[in-house]
Amino acid sequence: INGQDVEGISGLHVAAANGHISLAELLLEEGADIDVANNCGWTPLMHAAQHGQVSMVSLLIRHNANINATNVLGAGALTLAAGGGHHSTVRLLLEAGADIAVGRFHHTFDPMPLTAAATNGHASIISLLLQEGCPVNQAYPTTGTTALMLCAAGGHLQAAQALIEHGADPDLKDMCGKTALDIAVACTKMEVAEFLRTKTQVAHSPEQNPTINDMLDAIGKTDLKWINEMLKEYPSSANWTHPIKGTTPLMYAAELGHLDIAALLVHNNADIELQDYSSGWTALMHAVFHGQTSIVRYLVTVGASVDALACNGSTALDIACYNGQSVIPHTLDGTYVAHFFISRKH
Repeated sequence: INGQDVEGISGLHVAAANGHISLAELLLEEGADIDVANNCGWTPLMHAAQHGQVSMVSLLIRHNANINATNVLGAGALTLAAGGGHHSTVRLLLEAGADIAVGRFHHTFDPMPLTAAATNGHASIISLLLQEGCPVNQAYPTTGTTALMLCAAGGHLQAAQALIEHGADPDLKDMCGKTALDIAVACTKMEVAEFLRTKTQVAHSPEQNPTINDMLDAIGKTDLKWINEMLKEYPSSANWTHPIKGTTPLMYAAELGHLDIAALLVHNNADIELQDYSSGWTALMHAVFHGQTSIVRYLVTVGASVDALACNGSTALDIACYNGQSVIPHTLDGTYVAHFFISRKH
């Protein structure tokens, strides 16, 4: 009754995700573990919440499911329901006592109910969470990113308005010194930018110095001369990170397969083990996912860890064999990469 497949999926997981109430009741009556977790830490309640299966969520709560359990990314049922825009499910979980601040900050960018709703522009859920006492200006400790900044980045006007109505401070700055208005302008979300201009006391100033976006643009254009000059003038630019995604120049060069640029960055002290905010991927993982075998070989040669773990527990070898939905697009490259990793680990 508690059997699980290779990914840790049980019968109750499947029933919960698909809203099969009768099947779930039968499994629970026969002793199914209500809080069984798959390999990524997902419980049946999380699956039901993500898919907005209100009746299933109600059933699992009545059977004492742990409503505040979190998966390996730090997301709980409330966060998943909020991110999915499932208003009724969010309300039900809140009424059952779900923690509006659940999230372990185990990784740099662990999702929270409010930030999940903000990222996806769910204004009504934002209002509901704030009415329940969720801190409107709560910021991620490493980046300083707030829910309003995430709305600005995504161009979610109604969600931004809901946050402002509930007291969000538009003048707060992230660790890069950027306000929500700055981020809206940088992401070309002009409707949100115009709204924020009417609310902020801090004027947006055009960039005077080069930014991470300039560096990424130069990498995309393979402007080696400009990059070299930038590294000389701004040595720290080798490790600049995108304020929202956490992308570094080395990750982008690895993704695009620009070996000469990657080597130049590493020569200028680029940190090969930095991980992005969204998935916890290193430059090596980005190279593997995109089938950039020359970059993979180079990064491993210069010491990149093949055992580093992404947020979901995957290693670069896992990504080489399976990228979450399908085998790496470049089959020959993927096979080569996998064999290359295996040979390095033995």
